[in-house]
Amino acid sequence: MAVSKANAAVRLTPPTLELGGSNAAIILEDADIEEAARVIVFSRFVAMSCNNIKRVFAVRGAFNKLSWEIERLIPGLEPHETSEKFSERDVERCNDFLSECREHSGVALQVSVFYGTQFTNVLKPAVVTIRNPEETGRLKILHEETFVPILPIVRCESIEEAVKRANDSEFGLGASIFTKDKKKFEILAQMLECGGVYHNDAMTEFAIPGVPFGGWKNSGSGYTHGPEGLLEFVRLKTVITEAWKPPKFLDKLHLFPWTETKMKWLKRFLKSIIRLS
Repeated sequence: MAVSKANAAVRLTPPTLELGGSNAAIILEDADIEEAARVIVFSRFVAMSCNNIKRVFAVRGAFNKLSWEIERLIPGLEPHETSEKFSERDVERCNDFLSECREHSGVALQVSVFYGTQFTNVLKPAVVTIRNPEETGRLKILHEETFVPILPIVRCESIEEAVKRANDSEFGLGASIFTKDKKKFEILAQMLECGGVYHNDAMTEFAIPGVPFGGWKNSGSGYTHGPEGLLEFVRLKTVITEAWKPPKFLDKLHLFPWTETKMKWLKRFLKSIIRLS
């Protein structure tokens, strides 16, 4: 919003803005859990990106299996895969997120931080499993942009709850749905409030130059890639030419001057068309 206001103050050129996201992943019970875990760990922890998976909502039986599989995979990451440098501000923000989670730690919520080889200014992957989200209140990690390596996994009682929690964010860049049922994926994809939805995948949209990439809500405005992305840099102009001029005896068809008599005639004509249709 600040960028848009600053731009408007100096010029009227519409900006294209990509402002980050808080991408959700929804895991249904019929999903390939091992594959889902591999995609999520890669998308969340290999590098920090606006299009990372940052929130996971697992339906009923998928929750325990997915949490276990993700925690099994993280310690096996190569050091270079988790060695991204962070600023002091990033470290403070990460500690703030984890401190809030630890206040609720117990039956409802558990925090796992995975340490390994130590690096300077490196934040290690952290997984927060939330079994009873109603008891934890409105956690920041579920609603804010977490540009640090923290992954919350939330247990949901139903698919509807998972979709509702995924949409409960001011951001709407992308989302992932893990299920073997393609029709169910297509239905749920239409229910999610974001610019792109991935089936059993994540982050690949930006790598396909033929499709538009952009977000909803506070994730930005405009698109890059695809025809829509090209049009963001095009000034449109409408040119209307006279294709046919009616003969003199059809003067009543002329638009100008636009008289009350012509209006009555036009209304009768349109009503006739409607009746015939």
